[in-house]
Amino acid sequence: MARRLIAITAAIFVGCSCAYAQVGGMGTPAPSAGMGMTSPLGMSSSGTAGVPTGIPLGAAPLATPGVSSGSSNGVASATACSSPSIGSAMTGSTAQFDNSGVGIMTGATLPGSAAPVTTTCGPASAAPSASASQSSTSTPSQLGVPTIPMGSTELSNPGLSPAPCAATVVGALVVKHRFPFEAASARTPPVVPTVPVVAGTVSSDDVPIYLQGVGTVIAYNTVIVRSQIQGQITKINFIEGQTVKTGDLLAVIDPRPYQAQLDQANANRSRDEAQLTNAQANLKRYTTLGNQGWATPQLVETQTAQVAQLQAAIKADQAAIEWAQTQLSYTQLTSPIDGVTGIRQVDIGNIIHPTDPNGLVVVTQVEPISVIFTLPETSLPEIQQQLANGSLKVEAYSQDNTTKLDEGSLDFIDNEIVQTTGSVRFRANFPNKEHRLWPGELVNAWLLLDTRHDGLTVPPPAVQQGPQGPYVYVVNSDSTVAVRPVKVGQVSGGQALIDSGLAAGEQVVVDGQYKLQPGIHVTILHGKAAEEAAAQEAQRTPIP
Repeated sequence: MARRLIAITAAIFVGCSCAYAQVGGMGTPAPSAGMGMTSPLGMSSSGTAGVPTGIPLGAAPLATPGVSSGSSNGVASATACSSPSIGSAMTGSTAQFDNSGVGIMTGATLPGSAAPVTTTCGPASAAPSASASQSSTSTPSQLGVPTIPMGSTELSNPGLSPAPCAATVVGALVVKHRFPFEAASARTPPVVPTVPVVAGTVSSDDVPIYLQGVGTVIAYNTVIVRSQIQGQITKINFIEGQTVKTGDLLAVIDPRPYQAQLDQANANRSRDEAQLTNAQANLKRYTTLGNQGWATPQLVETQTAQVAQLQAAIKADQAAIEWAQTQLSYTQLTSPIDGVTGIRQVDIGNIIHPTDPNGLVVVTQVEPISVIFTLPETSLPEIQQQLANGSLKVEAYSQDNTTKLDEGSLDFIDNEIVQTTGSVRFRANFPNKEHRLWPGELVNAWLLLDTRHDGLTVPPPAVQQGPQGPYVYVVNSDSTVAVRPVKVGQVSGGQALIDSGLAAGEQVVVDGQYKLQPGIHVTILHGKAAEEAAAQEAQRTPIP
């Protein structure tokens, strides 16, 4: 706009200057000797600067109207022009000059008159009197009326009216309004500001539906290895943290006292067995004599009772032997289950007692292993419905949900709801072949409840939280963004499940939302630029 105003002002200034120069050139200053060859600035062929006359280059000079050239400027070859006596402006045009340099103005009319006025210009005589070839003689009152050069238009009241400047202004305005689009097209269109963002596409796929709960890993079996006898530990046969099998020897208690008890029990049985053999022989003899009448029946019955007594004593001796053997076996502490040993509680050389609270060591079974987790009681009916159709899969993840530890199945639902928390306890078993689940570990349990087919998902960073709930920035076809409220079903596995608000294939802003407003233009970054923008956003995000 400023440029257009400057151009219009310059056009007005130049137009007014030219008009003033022409009016000034028709005054009384005397032309130089080669006026017909002067330039528009009045420079003669001899190099002498003359007064500007406004006569076009190559045109014949015209003398001042009404004044002879001989008396005014002393030039013998000058021409003189005469016009009727007029006191106001004439309008018209001049005809072409002939070979003699005479120009005839035709078509001029006096104000208020319909008759045209003709002004004739011809060669001036050397005498101060008017030339006979002039059609009329000028008077001193006509000195203000100039003769119009060839190709020019006669100006009314020259030198006294602002008509030339006004005409120039009108012409400039006409040019301005005649070609408005040419000026507009020359202008450089304004650059629309854009915001660089990272975008993602709404995808459609089979999406698993999970229920997430916090759980604790517990050993499938946990055993405190205690001694059942008292004695001194003479040998430790395991390393802390060692994986052991059922029956593996862990420690040895001094067996000598218990071996002696076993030997004594064996001796008692041997004695009783010898006595029984003798009693049985006596009973046989007494029975034969009694049949012959040589022995009384009382003697026979007494010997029979003695044999039975010795048989019972042998049984007691056998039981004592077994007890002694059992006590002797307790001198070897073995692992009752397959598992992993913990920290040793008693060192070698110490006396171990059956009443020691910590025992020798704790062995935990980690293959398989269990996880007990809780879920809201509102989820119980749906879980029971799905469980009736078959077993439900449970996945165990680390606390930050970045590492999948193992995959198992739901094994048990507690028989009551915890009233203080309104939750239900569940237990899932895992094979744990890689020992990634450890007793006492806090994990996140994901119960696979169902699978939604053709579910819509977006990257989780695309979902923003506002006063009205979650929303996303959608990239339109014209590279502008719009705010779209959405309903999020779940966020898991690096994707957010969208229940409503988006369509498959749409582009959403994943990174750079803090710079956006609805309707703003964006530039989607790709490749390395997108990675750098994501890295900067990660550094900008505060750590919770």
